[in-house]
Amino acid sequence: MKRICSKINLFPVFLIYLISTAGFAQEELTKGILFQAMQDELNRSMKELYLEHQDRPYYIAYRVLDSRILEIKASGGGVLYSNKSHSRQLYVDLRVGSYRMDNGNFICQTSGSRVIGSDRTALPLEDEYFALRQAIWLVTDGTYKKALEQLARKKAYLQNKQSIDTTPDFMRVKPCSLLEPVSDFRLNPDDLNLKVCRLSKIFEKFPQILESSVTLKAVLNHQYFLDSEGGRSLRGNKLYQIDIRAKALAGDGEMIEDFWGFYTKEEKELDFDEIENSITAWAETLYLKARLEKEEPYCGPVLFLGQAACELFFQILGKGISDVRKPIFESEMLEANLPKENLGILAGRFQRKVAADFISAWDDPNLNNWEGKRLTGGFSIDDQGVRAEMVEILKDGRLTGFLMSRSPTDKFQKANGHARYCEETYGWRYIGFVSNLVINSNSKISSSELIKRLKELARDYGNSYAIVITRLKPTFPQSEAERYQSFYSSRGKTVPLLSTPFTLYKLYTETNELSLIRGLEFSQVTPKILRDIIATGDKEYVYNFIYYDNNGNEFPVSVVAPAILIEEMDLVPKEEKTIRPPIVKRPY
Repeated sequence: MKRICSKINLFPVFLIYLISTAGFAQEELTKGILFQAMQDELNRSMKELYLEHQDRPYYIAYRVLDSRILEIKASGGGVLYSNKSHSRQLYVDLRVGSYRMDNGNFICQTSGSRVIGSDRTALPLEDEYFALRQAIWLVTDGTYKKALEQLARKKAYLQNKQSIDTTPDFMRVKPCSLLEPVSDFRLNPDDLNLKVCRLSKIFEKFPQILESSVTLKAVLNHQYFLDSEGGRSLRGNKLYQIDIRAKALAGDGEMIEDFWGFYTKEEKELDFDEIENSITAWAETLYLKARLEKEEPYCGPVLFLGQAACELFFQILGKGISDVRKPIFESEMLEANLPKENLGILAGRFQRKVAADFISAWDDPNLNNWEGKRLTGGFSIDDQGVRAEMVEILKDGRLTGFLMSRSPTDKFQKANGHARYCEETYGWRYIGFVSNLVINSNSKISSSELIKRLKELARDYGNSYAIVITRLKPTFPQSEAERYQSFYSSRGKTVPLLSTPFTLYKLYTETNELSLIRGLEFSQVTPKILRDIIATGDKEYVYNFIYYDNNGNEFPVSVVAPAILIEEMDLVPKEEKTIRPPIVKRPY
């Protein structure tokens, strides 16, 4: 490799030192050294990094994620672990070729540089200029060699194809320059240990609940971004989350697992008394489910309330307009070995009717609150350094937009600031993904009118009751072993578009009695379900959560949506493996 190793200029370091001694804030010092090391190595790579008779990089981006995490996990009133960590990861997006065709949007098994790491690396935690330059230089070198191999294999693959997609691989964008302040959080781990333990003791009162845990996680991220087009940004983000996971053994041997979470961006909003009351109510519901018999099949109207309505819109609409530019796979085997996520299922429906004509929707990462309630899915700048924009998705039921990264489609040649970094089995990509999804309706009716209409429809179907669903199964954090087991157990099977109902009730039409039931799942749900919505409630529910995909990626999301009434759905008994109960009763 021909690369002129010129002496590194010490003047920027000396200048930063002078500035710091002049009384500037420590945050400015931190930003200065890290950004300077990134900028100097980027400039040098764009000028000097090349192999003879090979393409030079036409684009390089450095993204550094500086993460400080406090994580506490407790079970049965005792702390399982309480850890604090600090890490810095550098992610390199290096492209060879041209905007029209480069090494991106192509999945193959590359050897990388065989010796030097590529794509990402850990950076020193200290702001040591030369240590930072060394790490950045080495991973850039490896990434360049890998990019050349990817481009060569991509060209060879396309030469053997009769039909070639002429959509460009990468979009130009206006450089974004936005530096948010560097922040910190001051937490008391000892106090939080006690509070998390207190929450974990709630499950002692429920003998059917065999396993349970409560995890508190406080994350402070700062994203430093630089690219060769002139983009330069610093994005800060805090997230406090409390995740509760429990398993209860039903009388028929089915292990019923449930997951519930609380998410906010402000520590002061961690109201542990309120959270304790919510966990208690949730645990009581799980306890009651374990004592129920499985339900018979059902066909008729279904009312989705709260979390269930939000999850339905996220799983069908939100995921459907995410990751709409699919990569090329070098072989069918590679594609078959990737977990299915049901992303981009609405990509071919642009300007067509996909929902009821009174439904509109948009996604806006810049929202922080909705009518006084916190939203946690937003950001000011996406993971590719593009300023986040509001995107209209639905207008009067017609699909009007997609959530875009910098990978264009044949119909969309403009990024809109929704890129998320996504690790996959054979590498990584930036995909457009949901942030703050807002659903609006022009056919709102009161809760009492919604219930009245639900019961009328049930009678028309000849049913003595209707189904009301309040919670659908969300995604939840899994270990690598759990993800591996889940993937291979589902190979060859169709992944449902809509997850299993977790909490659902019978509403009897004559007595208004509400009865908790279990053991049903949806049968053959298609995207057409959005067109089958016949009415919505007049109150909107705010749902904050983290979407955990099958590759271990975590995407904070918020959905604002009203209750929805669907005229007809089929629910069938769910088939689950059974296990034997413990031989000896639990010790308390």
